Amino acid sequence: GWSFLKPFLQGKEKKVLMIVIPLQVLENIANVVLGETGPFLKDWLAWTQLLLLIDVICCCAVLFPIVWSIKHLR
Repeated sequence: GWSFLKPFLQGKEKKVLMIVIPLQVLENIANVVLGETGPFLKDWLAWTQLLLLIDVICCCAVLFPIVWSIKHLR
């Protein structure tokens, strides 16, 4: 997917994606580790909700530059 989008993205959008995609990978790894530990840990629900919020923010941060680039191409 990156090689398909790379020619159409501006410098700013590329930088955003270079930061957000690794952050999203780390968040998903943390979410899996937290899910495997179970709800007996202290503040398990708070961490689960925080990781879900980070995941949604990362998804939006990936989608907005792509949508802006598509609008720019029209």
